[in-house]
Amino acid sequence: MTPDQVAGTFTLTWTQSGNTLTGSIAVKGTPCLAAASVSGSVSGSTITFGAVSGAHTVVYDGTVSGTTMKGTYTAPAACVDAKGNWTATKN
Repeated sequence: MTPDQVAGTFTLTWTQSGNTLTGSIAVKGTPCLAAASVSGSVSGSTITFGAVSGAHTVVYDGTVSGTTMKGTYTAPAACVDAKGNWTATKN
C-alpha cells in the first residue's frame, strides 16, 4: 500500500506555555486528517507534537532552528501507514 498522497501542506496554530504546545492543525492533501487539535512539547531545538482527530493521531518529530522547523511524521494504519518528512516556516 502507498500513502493517499505523496505531498501536501499543513497550517499549524499553537500557543506555547513553557515547554508545552497546544493548538490546531489543518492538513491539505490527505483525506485521513483534514483538521485536528494538536499538543506537544519543545525542548531546546527538539520538537514533538501530535495531531489528534477522533481515532487518528499523526506524530511529528523534528528540530527547530530560528523560524524553520523540520523533521519526520508517522501516521497510523487507518491513514495507510503514511510517513515521511515535513518542513515548516513561521509566518
